[in-house]
Amino acid sequence: GFARYITPGALQAVRFTVSGPTITAIPFLNGGDDNSGPALRATSSDGSVMVGTSSNSVTSGGNLYHTGNQAFRYVYPGTVSAIPFLTGGTWSFGLGVSPDGNLALVAGNSPSLPTGGVYLYNATSLTTMSLGAPNGYGFPSNAAGMNSDGSLVAITFGTGFNSSFIHNAAGWHSLSTMLARAGVSFPGWTLDGNNNGIGGLSADGTLLWGTGSHNGNTAGWIIEFNPGYLTAYGALGDFDGDGHPDIVWQNTST
Repeated sequence: GFARYITPGALQAVRFTVSGPTITAIPFLNGGDDNSGPALRATSSDGSVMVGTSSNSVTSGGNLYHTGNQAFRYVYPGTVSAIPFLTGGTWSFGLGVSPDGNLALVAGNSPSLPTGGVYLYNATSLTTMSLGAPNGYGFPSNAAGMNSDGSLVAITFGTGFNSSFIHNAAGWHSLSTMLARAGVSFPGWTLDGNNNGIGGLSADGTLLWGTGSHNGNTAGWIIEFNPGYLTAYGALGDFDGDGHPDIVWQNTST
């Protein structure tokens, strides 16, 4: 979590342990930083690894996309390390971490993604893998989710009008299109739009949740997909996008 620091308006990431109980302040990433906190639900299953964002409250002004903001990885009992920017990038913020603590899900910019995209950081190999952003979209939100191996990522893009997407091996896919092709209907619901978006994804890739507009009121939603549906969607041979491979048939006489 986070606690108010000495300077008014500044926050510092902390680790809370039930036994004791004890609260341990997590060191700031850079010497000039005075604002830090964990990404939403971004702790490993055993609580030993946390992914968050560090910034300077004065220069960033609370703007996620400000130059100098940087995602970091904390390993108990006290190691804090910067997660590298994308090549040529100037800002990043943490989004999530795998249950084993090895993969970090991060949002950040680069020359080809000036308004931001999504990438994975592997703490074992010290490598990054850019997932980019859907065509025409930028400004990733700070709420996202991924499955245990990072092969599925769920996040909302946009400021003002927001739109939600799923990324798998076949690329980015609109959540609304995926639901329509799966035969799922939400009478009275709007899942895209201002203040709406994805909140998270279960480690097994079957449960997705977030907020939407239900008959004009903001409300939460949760969707359970068949195992493997999100992973297979849009794969080679899936022509109608229903998450299952299709058979092509041709009548040679006509």
